[in-house]
Amino acid sequence: MKILFITGLHPLASNPMSGIFITRRLKKLKEHGVDYDLYYFSERISPLARLLKGTFKRPSFKEKKAIRVHGVQYSPLPVAMSATDMVFYHKRIGPILANAIKKAVNLKAYDLLHAIWVYPHGYAAALLKQETGLPCVVSAHGSDIHTNPEKFPRSLPAVLFALENCDRALFNNYKLLEKARELGYKGANATVIPNGVDTSVFMPLEKESARAGLGLAPPPVKYVGFVGNLKPVKGADRLPEIFREIARQYEPVRFVVIGGGSLRRMIEQKCRSYNLAVQFTGTIATEAMPAWMSALDVLILPSRKEGFPNVCLEAQACGCPVVGSSAGGIPEAVGDGGDIVAGAESNFAQEMSNKVIRLLEKPLPRERLRERALQFDWDRIILKQIKMYEELLKEG
Repeated sequence: MKILFITGLHPLASNPMSGIFITRRLKKLKEHGVDYDLYYFSERISPLARLLKGTFKRPSFKEKKAIRVHGVQYSPLPVAMSATDMVFYHKRIGPILANAIKKAVNLKAYDLLHAIWVYPHGYAAALLKQETGLPCVVSAHGSDIHTNPEKFPRSLPAVLFALENCDRALFNNYKLLEKARELGYKGANATVIPNGVDTSVFMPLEKESARAGLGLAPPPVKYVGFVGNLKPVKGADRLPEIFREIARQYEPVRFVVIGGGSLRRMIEQKCRSYNLAVQFTGTIATEAMPAWMSALDVLILPSRKEGFPNVCLEAQACGCPVVGSSAGGIPEAVGDGGDIVAGAESNFAQEMSNKVIRLLEKPLPRERLRERALQFDWDRIILKQIKMYEELLKEG
């Protein structure tokens, strides 16, 4: 079996950790003997086309060079686009990308085509399947379903074409599949396989030693943390109010915010004005995450929109429970390893703080959290994906 992957989620030269869950999935496929080549689109456009791209808010394919992360090689696939292409983007982008793939690679060398991201990557892949008969999988991951079709309504026909005309439409959670059906997708070819967690990396460390190594206060001080991009879609703007409510009702408690983004300054200023003990670490390396998660007592995830958040499984694998919103696949990722807030915006901070405090007062057994995470170990998840490929090829 040899697979051609075309991905819209990939590392960036400026941020090698971008799309890291894709890198981990592909690394595991390689470890299980799956042969593949992996490409991302790299635009070649004129200054006028670049100006129009910004004016019309078209997606960018800016990376130019091959990127290698954790042994996974991402190679650029050049795409030439004119100013006219930018104006009529939604009509032209599928055939343009499909032709770029045909020019760059020998499709006859592959048994299967897998597009990671529904539009425009999955759209191009579905067009190639129609033309060549090459079996095709299209993966949906989150905003390509729950945000972009509403943000760019003219893309919806192509999104539905991609989902309906591939052999398997792969979703990482059932809520995302439900959202696709709301858009008009029939769902006959749908498969749900969640993201996984590397339980050999994300392992529980003894809490006191983890905190000592990070310079954090020892128990009985409790730590509540957030890990993610500091953006509105992740609910990062909700953090100061959530932290304030927790600190008002429980002590001693401190807070950790791991990640960077556009809201960091505002969050820091609000937390200072509330006189909260909050440590901002910025973005940290994956290798350091198990220590931080082992040091926390509760992780919170107040997202407004979400796919299937790996951070929930990573925290649970380290013995840390999660309290999340009900957005997207968060309830599926949290399971019985924490709690879910379904409250409205007006009382969200209060509802989340109440659930966090319950877990601070009555912690879940770390062993139970670890056992839940083991159900999502990458080796188990990848075997399901390989089985999907094998069944698809048998059908052909």
